[in-house]
This record gives sequence, C-alpha cells and structure tokens, in this order.
Amino acid sequence: MNLYLSASIPQLETFLAVKKVIDEWDPLHLFPCAPLDEYEHEVHLICKRLKACPPWRNAPALDELAGFIGYVCCECNHYDRGWAVYRAVADKVIHAIKNVSA
Repeated sequence: MNLYLSASIPQLETFLAVKKVIDEWDPLHLFPCAPLDEYEHEVHLICKRLKACPPWRNAPALDELAGFIGYVCCECNHYDRGWAVYRAVADKVIHAIKNVSA
C-alpha cells in the first residue's frame, strides 16, 4: 500500500512513529506471518485523526483517541481488546509523536 510515499517529512515521521507503535502492539496478532504493511491503513486513519484534532495531550482528547484507535484497529474486526489496552496504546502513540516533534 505504501501510503506514506507521498507524505512530507514531518508527516512521514509521524506516520512511521505511529506505525511502530501499532506494529509492536499487533492488535490482531497477525505478525510475523502478515506483510510489513498490514496495519498501514489503520495507521493512516490514526494519523489523519491526529492531524484533524490536535492537541492530544488533554485527558478527554486522550480518551477520544483511545476510542478511535480501538475502533479502527480492533472493533471493526470484531476483536475487542478492552479500554485499558486502547488507552495504553493511545498514550504510546502520543509519546511517540511528541518525540518526533522534539
């Protein structure tokens, strides 16, 4: 799919930071058998949401991001992983993109 090939450098850095978090999480337990671009569509949707609704540092916004990540990565596939997991992943995503911005 390679959705990031046409991105600017900051967009690419954000995409890769979010992709790393989602790939490490592997929400559907598809790795190592799945292709490396398995979650690129979900990562693209998360990055679009991050761009549309900054800042994600406040608690209500963090909860909204957690819900969005859970929906996009798991619940669309009927594989609910639980609120605590989604919130932890959202926190990792925010931490990862803060490091990109620094």
